[in-house]
Amino acid sequence: MQTEFRTSFDYTARLTRHAFLAYFWRRGAVLAIATPIIGLIAIANLSGRDSGALAGFVLGVLALMWTSWIGAWRQSGRIALSVRQPRVEIVVAADTLTFSSPNVTSTLRWAAIAAVYQTRHFLFVLRPGITNPTPIPSELLPDEVVQLIKTKVREAGGKVR
Repeated sequence: MQTEFRTSFDYTARLTRHAFLAYFWRRGAVLAIATPIIGLIAIANLSGRDSGALAGFVLGVLALMWTSWIGAWRQSGRIALSVRQPRVEIVVAADTLTFSSPNVTSTLRWAAIAAVYQTRHFLFVLRPGITNPTPIPSELLPDEVVQLIKTKVREAGGKVR
């Protein structure tokens, strides 16, 4: 591979929502499938004298979970819409990974990346202390660059999945 690889993409609402769904499905598929089943069981037990209060509590927790998931999906699109110049450039070098936009540049050493998760359409970069992963569309990265990122993160002590 050359000494560095450069690519860029537009950080659009469609891209961020698609990335959110891909990440959510990868990380929370079990909950997304189990919560409707648990909800149906709770609804069936609402009228029970002994289990009615617990069933109501469970329904409230499930409602909060789904509200937060839907809110996060909506918020990801809103954030992308608020960016005035949505072009993001990515530079993968031997010792760093850099994200640049017209307003900000973030250069990460490999040790600053806690984990890398790959889905069919995205490579997600997770940093310690930052809850939102940074999505990179997979179609922009050749296989050797993806392998370089995974290798460097793994060597620096990060997780690769």
